[in-house]
Amino acid sequence: MSLTMSALFSKIYLVSKLALTRSSIWVKDQFESLVVAMESFAAGLGL
Repeated sequence: MSLTMSALFSKIYLVSKLALTRSSIWVKDQFESLVVAMESFAAGLGL
């Protein structure tokens, strides 16, 4: 029983860690594109 539970927990941990890494990469990409958009907008205004 405890062996299956620990295997299940380690699997859940790995999956959530992978999902967290992917989502943080996605957030970083979104943030960088937002910064680029703001910079180009400011350049368009001549700031």
